[in-house]
Order: sequence, then structure tokens, then C-alpha cells
Amino acid sequence: MGGRIWAESPARGGSLFRFLVPLKRAERAPGPGRAAPETSAAERPKKASGAKRILVVEDNPANIKVAQAHIKAMGHENAVATTGKQALSMLAAEPFDLVLMDIGLPEMDGFEAIEAIRAGNNVLDPRVPIIVLSAHALTSVKEKSLRAGADGFLTKPIDFESMSGLLQTHLDRGRPPEGRAPALLDREQARQRLGVDAEDFKDIFETSLAELTQGLSELNAALRTGDLAEAARLCHRLKGAAGNMGADACQGILSHLESAADRGDLEPVQRLHSELDREFARVLAQVRPGQA
Repeated sequence: MGGRIWAESPARGGSLFRFLVPLKRAERAPGPGRAAPETSAAERPKKASGAKRILVVEDNPANIKVAQAHIKAMGHENAVATTGKQALSMLAAEPFDLVLMDIGLPEMDGFEAIEAIRAGNNVLDPRVPIIVLSAHALTSVKEKSLRAGADGFLTKPIDFESMSGLLQTHLDRGRPPEGRAPALLDREQARQRLGVDAEDFKDIFETSLAELTQGLSELNAALRTGDLAEAARLCHRLKGAAGNMGADACQGILSHLESAADRGDLEPVQRLHSELDREFARVLAQVRPGQA
């Protein structure tokens, strides 16, 4: 330890032993009003394997703490934005696996923020899953959230079981591991999600594929004539068919295309329509080899 020890024999008799040991000064425990000592990056806890990063967009301090506690209990990480504009800035600067979005935000409300994300306004991932948080349980509020481009809806006060189940569903369908392309079709996950046996799922799959094929033909016709209202209606209906098949990528594109058509935003409509055509051609090539 770098110290030393020695003995002395005083004239009055007996022996006296002495030692010196160099020790580091202990950090004083933080008390009220005193910050804990800084830790280096190497000393900080590592991100748990499988942990996701969730952006909480909320301006109420109590609601922020509740959401953070639930996210921590699920084993995930979080960051906080208190305005819609701040959320967009953060989504432009770093990737997130999911967004929890309050509706009643200052500067830019949640509906506007969701629409800006889905339009790809300088954000890294326009298709990031978004779950709306709202104190309003009205059907009209939920429908408006989904039309704006949200993927799910939670009513405050936040219930842990409801939140964890909904978040995990969308996190499991989130971005694939880096370097890997997303699965084109996940039939088994779709079957489990529907809760049916293999025979019933085969019938559901074929019916959904026929509906999607016919519906996309109608969508092409609506977009050729510039009927964005009809395009939005078709996208809304076809999302269910794509989800029933396990064609989650097509379902996600349809959701964003619906939002863009509902806003009358032509540029993202054209871009997403082309993306949808490419994705569905890949689905057909897998389902009907040689017939796509």
C-alpha cells in the first residue's frame, strides 16, 4: 500500500509501534442541497442490453416523473422535451426508439408536432413510433391523434400496465438491429397478435392480401385524380389489412401516407406513395414468386 511500519523502545520501558498508510480522502455523502460528486463516463452505468431510448414530450413536472418511473421500471432510458419545438430539435439531433407525446404543449401542440415528424421536417426518423398522452378520453381526441400520425393513445393518469404493454408492442415493432434490414413479412407475429390458429390465419392472410391488392389499385386511381380525401380514407382502411398480414412496413407507410393526404401535403404524399409501391412489390414477390 506504499506505507511503512516501525517500532520504538522508550527509555521508560515497553515498545511503541507506529505505522503510516496513505489513504484517499473519502467523498462526503451528499446532504440536503448538496449535489452528488460528478462521475466520469467510465464510472456511469452502462446502457442495459436491449434497453431502448424513449423521448418523453411533456410539460407537467409530475407527469414527467410518472412517465420516467414507468420507463425506468421497464428497463429503458429516457430524455425529456417540454415543448413541441424542443422535441423536433431533439429528434433531429439523435435517434429515439419511441416518442411519448403530450397534446397540450406550449409553442407547438402535440398534434402539430406529430404532423411535423411524419412530414419528415428535419428529423432523423419520420416513422418513429409515437404514443399520445392525453387527459381527454374523448373518441374525437383519439381519432384526431391517429389522423395526425400517432401509433397509439394513452389516457392520463398513466396506468403502468397499459403503458408498458402498449410501449412494448411498438418497441418490438421498431427499428431492427443496426446493419439488418427489417423483415418483409412476419406472419407468425401477426398470427399471435390476432390470437388465431394456423388454419384460420391462412384464410385471414389471403383475404387481407386480396383486400390490400385491390385497395392499392384504388389508391393509385385516387392519387392520379388528386383526390387526397379518398386517398386518406383508403389508407385508413388498408392499414388493418396490412397489419393482419404481418406486413408492418406497409402498414407504417400507409399510416404516414394517410396523415399526409389528410393534411393535403402533396410532396410527402408522392414520396410515401412511391415507397409504398416498392414495399408492396417486395411483399408480392415473396408471397407469389414469379407473379409479382
